[in-house]
Amino acid sequence: MWLIVIACALACEVWARREPRAAILPWLAAGTLSALAIATLHSVFHVPFGDAVTAAGALAHIAFGAWLLVAALTPYVHRKPTQKLFSGLLGGAIVSISCGLSILNPSVNALIATPLRAVIAAAGINGVLFYGYVTYSIRYLHIAGQHADLAPTPGAVIVLGARTINGKPSRLLRRRIDHGVRLVREYWNHGADIALVFTGGSPSGGLAEAHIMADAAVADGVPPQRILIEDRSTTTAENFLYTQALLRNAGVAAPYVGVTNDFHAYRAGILMHRAGLPGICVGGRAGSASVALIVREYGAYCLETIAALRRRQPS
Repeated sequence: MWLIVIACALACEVWARREPRAAILPWLAAGTLSALAIATLHSVFHVPFGDAVTAAGALAHIAFGAWLLVAALTPYVHRKPTQKLFSGLLGGAIVSISCGLSILNPSVNALIATPLRAVIAAAGINGVLFYGYVTYSIRYLHIAGQHADLAPTPGAVIVLGARTINGKPSRLLRRRIDHGVRLVREYWNHGADIALVFTGGSPSGGLAEAHIMADAAVADGVPPQRILIEDRSTTTAENFLYTQALLRNAGVAAPYVGVTNDFHAYRAGILMHRAGLPGICVGGRAGSASVALIVREYGAYCLETIAALRRRQPS
């Protein structure tokens, strides 16, 4: 079993070094974690192999539920969680932890119907994949930082939009702007003439996120002539698709560096890759907001992965 742990870990690391934005990497990380848990239970604690597999599934449920519970009790940095969000996270935590405990209790497990066991097992896989996603997202931030330092000078730094409040950047968006401005100034200070791109439309009407971001950057001393604005996009995927056209028309050459928050960096990197933009996506700190928002990112990752697989199927 330990050979499987080593094989999965090596495959994940080699693939990540080759293309850190690949969507398959959380699955390899999940495989590593699963094999590690089973191997530890079987080899270290001498749990029979079949029971070790069952226990690992139960632990996946409990661990996923624990994360949801912490997320439910941790307010966003920029606002308190809504009642709907709190209820959803808390409900998911209770269900996940209950499933894990029921698996560990033989008397309760014996009462569960076979179809329900299949559902619980599938949910356990979801718990493992979630932690695979979290684990690789953390690893991605380290790899992305190294790529940003070692890669050729980019043609542009692309700052992704986020929610605004009364025409002003939210705290999360403010951190993206600050991180992007700080990064591009480092390049400027070394003599590189690169563009600073702000991308984001107006999902709810009013002034586009990109214009609000640009105004904030200019107020911080960024020359307006060095800023490019993409103000039509309403999703991260559109951020990169529309920015690609903007950069092509402006004659700005690759590679590029995308800027967002830490919890969003890996999924944004996947979408950057799918849009055909060479480069890397880095993330600034988001504080305690990451605990709850990584759950949303994981859900979006799953939906986008399913949609991408469907597009590949022949009609």
